[in-house]
Amino acid sequence: MTARLLEDVLPLDGRVNSNGVRRHTHRVARRCERDLLAEPDTEPRAEDWPTDNIPPPKPAITVGLDGGYIRSPDAPNRNEGWFEVIAGKSTVQKGSSSCFAFVHRLDRHARARIGSVLKSQGLVYHQPVTFVTDGGDAVRSWPKRLHPRAEHVIDWFHIAMRFTVLKQMVKGISIPGANPDDPDDHPERLLVSAKWFLWHGNVRQSLQRIDTLIELIEHDERVQEGPERRKLARTLNELYDYLESNRDLIPDYGDRRRHGEAISSSIAESTVNQVISRRFVKKQQMRWQPETAHLLLQVRTRTLNGRLRETFQRWWPAMTPVSAPALL
Repeated sequence: MTARLLEDVLPLDGRVNSNGVRRHTHRVARRCERDLLAEPDTEPRAEDWPTDNIPPPKPAITVGLDGGYIRSPDAPNRNEGWFEVIAGKSTVQKGSSSCFAFVHRLDRHARARIGSVLKSQGLVYHQPVTFVTDGGDAVRSWPKRLHPRAEHVIDWFHIAMRFTVLKQMVKGISIPGANPDDPDDHPERLLVSAKWFLWHGNVRQSLQRIDTLIELIEHDERVQEGPERRKLARTLNELYDYLESNRDLIPDYGDRRRHGEAISSSIAESTVNQVISRRFVKKQQMRWQPETAHLLLQVRTRTLNGRLRETFQRWWPAMTPVSAPALL
């Protein structure tokens, strides 16, 4: 499609070959990768600032990180052979946003890549940065390595969805002779209480409620044995382990919301759809090599950020500046 479009709009003598377009795209991406590694670290550190002339901190930058999956050419069937792509978007209060993406298992320069995006938005060393993620293992260790004042917050939407699923599952569990005055004897009330404590950042109390509910489901003889019971117990244990492993990243969501601070990584989820799904997954029934997908992602994100032409002008200074708005 790209080759046919170029033939229609450009005054070219020869035929545009799709393989040639692909090779040129990969060449551009590889040069962008070399430029990324060659970028000097010009940001002054804390010890470089005069103690009596420290500039006031800028508003916080919010970075949403999420993962998506692309099908590999080695996939034996529709359920296997996928590799992970990390996509994210950084936003500045009353400012622009920039997206980035890379193949997690292939990219060894994720720190420099995200740092370059943050620097392009004017980040300074003493400016706070909030990372909102789903708490996955792939992104848990990044924030502190990326910036000394980074704050890592677990996305409330992912937590709320887990409770929504459990609420539907609990409805199918009946406890004959439950004490109406004892909240620990009612699965639904325990679940609502656990979610309420979690919203207010009280992880310890929330885990206690979930643990009580697990004991009730697994060991109370009044609960009828069956696949629903076993599935509910397994899901509750998974939630408990998830919250326990991420307890240091769970803030007081209610307080953050009242102060207008980020509690959701919805910006990252929309970025996954925009950067990955539309081109690689949904209507493009193709299989991708990890390296090929990674290179295309670098060109695609620069295009979405409006920085690809800026990159070309840096490589070729004689390139004519844009005098009209770009067509979207």
